[in-house]
Amino acid sequence: MNEINKGTSIPVWALSLIIILFIIGLVVSIWGASSVFKFKKEMESNDIKKIFKNKRLLKYGDEFENKSGIYALIFNNFNSKEYFWPILIFKSSNFSETTLEIVNKIESKEYKNIEDYMNEKGLKNEDIRFIELEINEDQNKFKYWIKKTKADTRGFNI
Repeated sequence: MNEINKGTSIPVWALSLIIILFIIGLVVSIWGASSVFKFKKEMESNDIKKIFKNKRLLKYGDEFENKSGIYALIFNNFNSKEYFWPILIFKSSNFSETTLEIVNKIESKEYKNIEDYMNEKGLKNEDIRFIELEINEDQNKFKYWIKKTKADTRGFNI
């Protein structure tokens, strides 16, 4: 008479294959989880507000002591978590003239993308802020700030 509940044994090669696949799956899942945390940390370190943390901020109409340099135009209370950052990096040898010229270009629709952004968010000239990035007009520093703030891909320096 045959036993009804007779167990079948798994071959050694199948058992070792299951263990190897389990270990590979575990390694891949740990690698994936660590990549997500690294990506999140990188995204948080690229926060635009942290980039401008130690820089001086002025309202539209105010002036910096230095008339020339590299500056950024931003808007009051923008959401830095959005993909698009409303930033325009520019050089100036006379800050007050350049800012007046930029605002006139926005109002005359020469900076259509800035005007569209302002209309979409309901912003006025009083919401414009300027940040002094550098006190000289070095072309390499200008390119550095455009790259660091991603103003050429995520901002107004397109």
